[in-house]
Amino acid sequence: MGKKSKTIINIEYFFAVLFACFVRILPLSWAYALNRLLSFLLYLADSHHRKRSIQHLIHSGVAQTLPEARKITLKSFINMGKVCVETIKFDQYITPDNIDKHFSWTEGSREMLETKMKKSSVIFVGAHFGNWEMAGLSCSILLKPIVSVFRNFDNHKIGKYVLKKRRSFKQTIYPKERAFRPLIKAIRQEKAVGILADQHAGGSLGVKTTFFGHPAKTHISPALLHIKTNTPIVVGVSRRLDNKLHFENIIKGPFTTSSELSENEQIKDICQQFTTAIEEIIRHYPEQWVWCHRRWIDINR
Repeated sequence: MGKKSKTIINIEYFFAVLFACFVRILPLSWAYALNRLLSFLLYLADSHHRKRSIQHLIHSGVAQTLPEARKITLKSFINMGKVCVETIKFDQYITPDNIDKHFSWTEGSREMLETKMKKSSVIFVGAHFGNWEMAGLSCSILLKPIVSVFRNFDNHKIGKYVLKKRRSFKQTIYPKERAFRPLIKAIRQEKAVGILADQHAGGSLGVKTTFFGHPAKTHISPALLHIKTNTPIVVGVSRRLDNKLHFENIIKGPFTTSSELSENEQIKDICQQFTTAIEEIIRHYPEQWVWCHRRWIDINR
């Protein structure tokens, strides 16, 4: 697909800003209600992503029937819309003084991370699950500022808005094409690193893993950083608990590998470990994952 024209970019940006301004003046409950309506309309209109999500749910075995797959797909669309609403409105409700009231943690995980972060950095492997923007917010405010990477947005003007919101989380952000050295530097400075690694990774960027029983290509950068710096690596996601901006930070790990393996074997081992951890989380809460992304290599794109 070619680049968008300047006209299309400006039109999209105009309506995105208009939507954001409207959402900010609404009470949170009304904003969620509006999102539910718009997400349902998008579910009906966007046949490409709807069909892909349904196909992926059946392929993974998470859904056994088409009606079940359709139900989870609609909930996944609504979840994506909630991420937008919450990213627009979070600063109207969450402050440094009350943030602890909005985030709980899986048992012992926050204490484990605080202990490890006293001595070094931590590599957070995230996923497009729950609200990944809130995951970055909570970790960077409550633990350590995060250095993360991003994929270039199709609309760079909308991208600037999103990145501005992320930077308000005390995050430093680099485009993925030239992020490896800054991430190494951040680790040496004992800052936290965050990488989303739940989408298809093509070419040399990925290693073959198993995801829901099927072959997938997984990003190797978290494993490379871990092996080269000996920095603890964990999976971290924020699961939405309600419609009042309450989340549970689910932490799995840390993951280790054997020094007796070759570097390529270590990379594959670590990637499989965090991929399996992400799979376990999604199995419990499938409606909070983005199923329309390309992930497997044994299914049509």
